[in-house]
Amino acid sequence: MKFTGIATPDGIVHCLEGPFSGKDNDWTMYQGSRIERRLQRIMSVPSRTRLFCFGDKAYLAMTTSIMAPFTHPGGRAMLAPKHKQFNKLLAKYRITVEHAFGDVSRYWGFATYGGRRLRSGQMAVAAFFKVAVLLNNCRCCLRGNLTSNRYKAENRPTLEEYLLLPEGYTLGVI
Repeated sequence: MKFTGIATPDGIVHCLEGPFSGKDNDWTMYQGSRIERRLQRIMSVPSRTRLFCFGDKAYLAMTTSIMAPFTHPGGRAMLAPKHKQFNKLLAKYRITVEHAFGDVSRYWGFATYGGRRLRSGQMAVAAFFKVAVLLNNCRCCLRGNLTSNRYKAENRPTLEEYLLLPEGYTLGVI
């Protein structure tokens, strides 16, 4: 069982799609998700600065919203210097989503397979994972994480903003 999603520099997973079969690759999951439609809707506003998501080489097929690394039939050594530089920069930022999913496993291990007692078909494994992502996002709002610290994301939402609580309502968080 797999999920795909978008994590932003504040360390929060803002879009989570799945579950997908464990046999599906990244591109297959992306095509089966609603992510492209959501991104097109967000990015079609004329007054907005053009934004892109960064993906790995699985996203080489044309999309309107994902930048993928440059490739060359002769291998990386044959890339132009500017393309190598772009790929290096892209890899630096692309790791954000890996860190976000890693935090879910690290802090909310009950929701991941990892040799534990979860059994697809006998338990709501997908629901456990989605709840773990929600809890991890809440944790990030309160404490930040490696990603938000790395990008100095001081504008991450408060827990109340993230949970869309009514104005004036506050949570008594210790």
